[in-house]
Amino acid sequence: MTHAKRRLALLGAVVTLTASAGVLASATPAEAAGCMENGRSLCLRKHDNYGGYSLPFSMPNVHSNLGQYQDQVSSIVNDSPYSICFYEHPGYGGLEFRIGPWEWWPTLPGWINDKISSFRPC
Repeated sequence: MTHAKRRLALLGAVVTLTASAGVLASATPAEAAGCMENGRSLCLRKHDNYGGYSLPFSMPNVHSNLGQYQDQVSSIVNDSPYSICFYEHPGYGGLEFRIGPWEWWPTLPGWINDKISSFRPC
């Protein structure tokens, strides 16, 4: 095989692997959907990519204090028609992170990851 053909074959393999990784990264994990049982429309998860324990809520709902679960949320599924505002402190204080209707966040931004203490529709 000539040098040019080897380079072309390698380039094709890289493009194929990159495209495959994009498809896998955008797949919806079954664990995230499992939280939506019994009409729940909001799921807060302890770990990235919808891992760890889940906290299911029905929307519209208001939680001014997540209690023992505050500062432990790393991914969110909003399967509702509401925008939801999440706050750094109990009582809707501190930094605000807003997600839109039907948004799924497998990984929260670093500035709010493991810092959510309250939420409400916004």
